[in-house]
Amino acid sequence: TKPVTGVALMQLWEQGKFGLDDKLSDYLPEFAQTPVFHGMDSAGKPILRPPHRPILIRDILRHTAGFGYGPGESYPEKAFAEADPLNLDHDLMEFGRRLATVPLLFEPGTKWNYSAAVDVQGLLVQKLSGQTLEAYAKQHIFDPLGMKETAWTQPEERFARLAVGYKKGADGKLERKSDADIRRLNFDPARK
Repeated sequence: TKPVTGVALMQLWEQGKFGLDDKLSDYLPEFAQTPVFHGMDSAGKPILRPPHRPILIRDILRHTAGFGYGPGESYPEKAFAEADPLNLDHDLMEFGRRLATVPLLFEPGTKWNYSAAVDVQGLLVQKLSGQTLEAYAKQHIFDPLGMKETAWTQPEERFARLAVGYKKGADGKLERKSDADIRRLNFDPARK
């Protein structure tokens, strides 16, 4: 999904829909007010400030926007867990609304951190194309390449042909994912 999302966004760049140094908030205004975390004050409250510069589209392409990608010990990581933007019950629009409320880990453009930036790329594809990410990818990537069975969502009759997924069990050993796990991961981003 990540390479496909990147290809989709770069196709839109080739069409002149945006510039790499455009502010992300020009297209996704919810990210205009996302603050940067600058530590905790003496009372244990987070110090949040406006960024020195806005998040640029190039930042979401190279993971330098300052976004996190899950729970952790820092205040922004705890805020990420609480906002739960990657919950599979959320569509991309809700993901974006929630992520934009989470303080950035660092000033945009100053560090690299693997993050939810690829999901933001998908949201930007939707905004710029007027299509869901899945519909855009099907029409502009999968169909032209003859990739007839490639999609984020697969019908249940194809499950037996999918590579077997594994997860770490309670005993620390790998165990096969159940069909329920596969169904849960077979999320349709266009369903909402």
